[in-house]
Amino acid sequence: MQFPDSFFEDEVRDGFYVPSMMKRAWAASLEVLDHVAKICEKHNIRWYIYFGTLLGAVRHGGFIPWDDDLDICMMRDDYIRFNEAAPKELPKEYLIKNQPSEYRMHTTIWNSDCASLEENRLKKSHGFPFMGGIDIFPFDYLAYDREDEEVRRSLAALVYHTAMHTGEDGRCSPEIKEQLSEIKSYLHMTFDKRRPIRKQLFSLAVDLFSMYTDKKHRNEVVRMHRWISDGPRPKTYPLEFFGEPVMLRFEGTDLPAPSAWKTILEVEYGDYMKPSRSGSGHGYPFYRGQEEDMIAQLKGGRIPYKYYFDASELKEKRVSPDLFVKSFTAMATKAHLEIVKSLAASSSDTAKGLLEVCQTSAIQTGTALEQLGEDSLVRILEEYCETAWQIYETLGTAQPARPRDVQSRLDCLLKRLAQRTEGPAGQRREVVFLPFKAVGWERIEPLWKEAMEDKGCDVYVIPIPYYYKNLDGTLRDMQYEAGQLPGYVPVTDYRQYDFKKRRPDTVFIQNPYDEYNLATSVPPSFFSRSLKPFTKKLVYVPYFVLDEAEMADPKVSENMEYYVSTPGVVLADTTIVQSAGVRQAYIDYLAKFAGESTRDVWEKKIQYSGQRASDIR
Repeated sequence: MQFPDSFFEDEVRDGFYVPSMMKRAWAASLEVLDHVAKICEKHNIRWYIYFGTLLGAVRHGGFIPWDDDLDICMMRDDYIRFNEAAPKELPKEYLIKNQPSEYRMHTTIWNSDCASLEENRLKKSHGFPFMGGIDIFPFDYLAYDREDEEVRRSLAALVYHTAMHTGEDGRCSPEIKEQLSEIKSYLHMTFDKRRPIRKQLFSLAVDLFSMYTDKKHRNEVVRMHRWISDGPRPKTYPLEFFGEPVMLRFEGTDLPAPSAWKTILEVEYGDYMKPSRSGSGHGYPFYRGQEEDMIAQLKGGRIPYKYYFDASELKEKRVSPDLFVKSFTAMATKAHLEIVKSLAASSSDTAKGLLEVCQTSAIQTGTALEQLGEDSLVRILEEYCETAWQIYETLGTAQPARPRDVQSRLDCLLKRLAQRTEGPAGQRREVVFLPFKAVGWERIEPLWKEAMEDKGCDVYVIPIPYYYKNLDGTLRDMQYEAGQLPGYVPVTDYRQYDFKKRRPDTVFIQNPYDEYNLATSVPPSFFSRSLKPFTKKLVYVPYFVLDEAEMADPKVSENMEYYVSTPGVVLADTTIVQSAGVRQAYIDYLAKFAGESTRDVWEKKIQYSGQRASDIR
């Protein structure tokens, strides 16, 4: 199957953050479904999307944002034929789990039997390194005669209950032994003592589930596994509710649904168009356990696509030009005084030694400033070195430089350095906004408007490109959405602004991932760790809006690792989220991620919308 690159991007659907890894899991499942569908088409086997997959198709046009699996169903006779064909026709690396057990009275098709970061495997599974697949649930026909059905239901329930309470080694309580005797007596059968009795019981249960298959009984169907349970009996459906499939759109493709899908959804979910986060039968995401196993096996215990917290990143790492200048100026000022004293005492050799020290320090400082792009300061230091050399050359000659002239010439250059770093009085502030997705502009537009109203502020909007990633992490296919911003927003080309030279007072970013997003990346020069050294304040504003009413949902917390524990959030001086509730969720998660001792850090860093931009700048 082919998916557009945009499919794999992190996305907020109905207020729920869906990370790229989940998108890959979805794609891997759809790939398995595609193979299943081809087998069904070949053998004229009818199947339908069901459960959350059917609900997602109708309500979301694809996966339910907080769901992570694919469910389909078949009538028992089709189900049997599929299970006969599947082992011969599915890809050889696929794993079929269809042996009846306590937890499995259906078939699961996995794309592999283990997790793997091997290149060929990732290509086949759309970059998903874990086992992904689908569940296939059988529907069974009810007996035409209600009394016959009640006998079948009671007997199937007895067999299933007995199987569940029989150990793998065949051991069981006296009560279960009595039930075994009832089963043998009623069915006039014996169990094979050479085979595990538990497995024989589960197989017998399936035989009882599927005992009515002739046309006489094909009026109503039910999921037998639930039909025999102790809880409320599930709704039975007329067979005609399934009938000729109706094609529904699902993640860009068409999948078959029961003909009476609307009635079925009303029975199963009531007001099915109203979203609900409950109902999953397994932990979310389903691959978390596999990921933990993979981490345990990897050297160093780290997965390359995950960002791991380093406490040193909370320390100030900005390299400010004025720190270099102040350090050099303090040293040189003292040296100038000593040079004057040496010359007054006719100790030209001492003065020469001090001048050499000053010149060496100026060269080292200039080299550091050159790396920061501070060319104007470097030129002053070059002039300082030339002046120091000229003075040095006169010492010990018939006409040495006069002490006060030496100090005056060198101190004048130090003064020019200081003035250059301090800037003129009343210097304007410079604020830069770096949107990368046009859809996120509305999140920073209020901050931009407020900055534009500040007469002492120069404001730049610099949309930055982003690239799609290959599976090996290399970049391709640049996306640049500057043209999608509102027409009234003046835009500066990202190639024409030099952060090293301009060193803006505040930079607002919207991409927090740096290199740790699976699907996309901005250029490394726009990573948070690349920008922070060249601005006094780095501010991160998410490009998306979450459903804050659901922040307590455990599934929300599970996905926070993809957008909260990121370099942009950790390295930013300030992060501005949408509300106080979301702010608290960020703080709690980060304290868990980085350690409770860091809570105070996040309390200060994480803010929420409603504060004035001037307070942040």
